[in-house]
Amino acid sequence: MKAFICLIAVLLPLVLAISAPSPVPKRVLVLLDDFNTRQSHSLFFNSLSGRGFDLTFKRADDPDLALAQYGEYVYDALVHFAPHTEEYGGDIDAQAVIDFVDSGRNVLLAADETISEAVRSIATGCGVDFAEEGALVVDHFNYDTIHDDGQHAYIVATQQTDATKAIVGKAVGSVLFHGVGHTLDDSSELLYPLLTSDDTAFSHAPEEVVNDYPHSTGKTTVLVSALQARNNARVVFSGSLDLFSNKFFSASVQKVGKTASQKADNQVFAQEVSKWLFNEKGVLHYENVNHHSVGQTAPAETYRIKDDITFSIDVYEWKDGSWQPFTANDLQLDFVRLDPHVRTVLKHDKKGHFTTTFKIPDVYGMFTFKAHYNRLGYSYLEAITRVPVRPYRHNEYERFIESAYPYYAGCFSMLGAFVVFSVVFLYSKY
Repeated sequence: MKAFICLIAVLLPLVLAISAPSPVPKRVLVLLDDFNTRQSHSLFFNSLSGRGFDLTFKRADDPDLALAQYGEYVYDALVHFAPHTEEYGGDIDAQAVIDFVDSGRNVLLAADETISEAVRSIATGCGVDFAEEGALVVDHFNYDTIHDDGQHAYIVATQQTDATKAIVGKAVGSVLFHGVGHTLDDSSELLYPLLTSDDTAFSHAPEEVVNDYPHSTGKTTVLVSALQARNNARVVFSGSLDLFSNKFFSASVQKVGKTASQKADNQVFAQEVSKWLFNEKGVLHYENVNHHSVGQTAPAETYRIKDDITFSIDVYEWKDGSWQPFTANDLQLDFVRLDPHVRTVLKHDKKGHFTTTFKIPDVYGMFTFKAHYNRLGYSYLEAITRVPVRPYRHNEYERFIESAYPYYAGCFSMLGAFVVFSVVFLYSKY
């Protein structure tokens, strides 16, 4: 019987992990300027279809276009490959796309130098500012000599960031880029540059003389960026629609000054970014939040100050199509009443089970267990449980406290003095 119970205890977390729903969105709406894009970008779309996504292709000006029906969204994600759309059809506009993100859904938006104001409004609503119409990212020192047309606007992007390593994961050598650059709102903590230009690049119309300071220069010119909202919605902005095209997927690049060419890493980059965007990696899920006093197994309705308490949680990561135990050495637990009174790191057993033991502070009130993990490339994890903490009852204090010995001595000395005084007063002749 004991062996059976132990087996259940081991298998239960695995069963819960398996029963948790997949976080990967299946219904994807693809907006196009025209259906020629479906052919020119077929490798990218076939990659999504091969991974189980149900793609619905529509023109951005389709009069029957709608993201929601009867108050419910009919799509889980949006691929916006229609940078020239001046006016959307149906019930879609820039605010509808932003509301789509606010609902926790994912969007991939690709633009080019002819980006319309309607598309620009979507980006602006997320803190992304594309350069003016007609501007391209130009780099006279890092352009691709194979595709160059004299404007030096086909650039070989190699500048990766911490976000690139966390989101893309795989090493990406050179990405062929031709399109418009953008800048990110410095005040936003939710935006990350995935691919930036070199120090020698700038954003400007190639055929015009540069009389004024360009829209952006150097590494502030972002080529591809990512946003993860606090509701775990994910958005990727690319200044190049061609970056996802068949032509760029199969292209070879040769940076100016180099003698040998190499295959562009556009396909690997696009595939890994899309995996992150569509929740195929970097998604966390928690189960079995538990807390109890040391020596107990069940949660208490009320805890007492200075009690030793154990907190545990099981965390899983969506990886390779299934929930797998998550391991990290920086999963944090806060024990909060207005401000954190206890802040500690949870230890794991390499099987997704995190636990810690600490002493409740000498403060009573409503406290919150807050296990949270906020790291680049992962979805936000926050498990909140509230418990009351009471002070000692009158009969739970120690009877004699060492620090009170002087008061005890004063009390008994007064009694003794009263007895001596009474005897002297009663039996003295004077």
